[in-house]
Order: sequence, then structure tokens, then C-alpha cells
Amino acid sequence: MALARLGCHFEPENPLTFLLADPTTGALKPELRNERVLSAIVEAQVPATRLLQLVPVIQDVASQVDTVISWEIITRLNDDGSIPILEDLKKLGTMSLAPTQRSTSAWAVHGGEE
Repeated sequence: MALARLGCHFEPENPLTFLLADPTTGALKPELRNERVLSAIVEAQVPATRLLQLVPVIQDVASQVDTVISWEIITRLNDDGSIPILEDLKKLGTMSLAPTQRSTSAWAVHGGEE
């Protein structure tokens, strides 16, 4: 629910999103609130302009739950190869940064003329 309050858009095809009663609020379906899971991956999009608000919220939620939380931020590089959000992350000063590069090729197959 904390992510939804920041205007995060939950990935509709993620299995976890199907467990939300209302993706706009992030509330789980009531019948699932006492369930336990081995692993859950939350996929959400948030504008880079909200990053300085988002990271402290994630850190706060992580401190309130009795589990391990791993998270990552994925962003496109600037045309010059620099990381557009790196300076904002450094401003937070509460996390160690290890910017690494991952290159993934994705191919979209669609109908239509070539």
C-alpha cells in the first residue's frame, strides 16, 4: 500500500498483482492477508522524479516486516552512458551503490506488414 500511495503502477501481468483487491491502493484481497509465501516479486513503475520519495518508503516498510527484502532499480542509461538517477541515489546517503550494467535484448513479435 505504501508504494501505491506514491503513485506506483503495478505490472498487470505480475502474478502478485492478481492478489491485490485494488491495484490503485495496493490493498491485498482480505482472504489472503494471513497467508504465507516463500517468495513474492513486486514489479512496479514509478517516475524517476519520485525516486527520492520512494527509497525511504521502501526502507521504512523493510524495517517493519520480519523477512528479507531485496530490491533493485532498473533505468535506461542516458545517451552518453551515464546513469540518470545516480546523483539522486547518492543524495539519500543511506545505501551503498554498486552500479552495474546489464544488457538485455528483447524482441517483440507482432502481426503486421514488414
